Amino acid sequence: MSEIVPPAAPGRRDQRRAPRHLVFATAKIVDPWSPGEPSAEAECAILNLSVSGACLLVENAATVPERFTLRADSGRLEARCVVVWRNRHHVGVTFEAPVSLPLEGWPVA
Repeated sequence: MSEIVPPAAPGRRDQRRAPRHLVFATAKIVDPWSPGEPSAEAECAILNLSVSGACLLVENAATVPERFTLRADSGRLEARCVVVWRNRHHVGVTFEAPVSLPLEGWPVA
């Protein structure tokens, strides 16, 4: 699994707490955050992943809620997320709590 450390955008400092790893995995954005409530789901793809956050590919970033649960279709990840940045088709999230990531077996981009 290759570690990625892309440069920060011009004029911005990279504030990641942990190295990200390139992956490509299908997942669901589940809203609301609270278990037991009726939920809406949207499909997404996890593009990179760390113990503290991820970058997601989405159809329309404007429709992604500020807080949601991310569920990998493989069942390897379920995490509560907070959006830290977004652009047209990408959303960067931080996890509410660090996740355990044995990266072996994740599809590599």
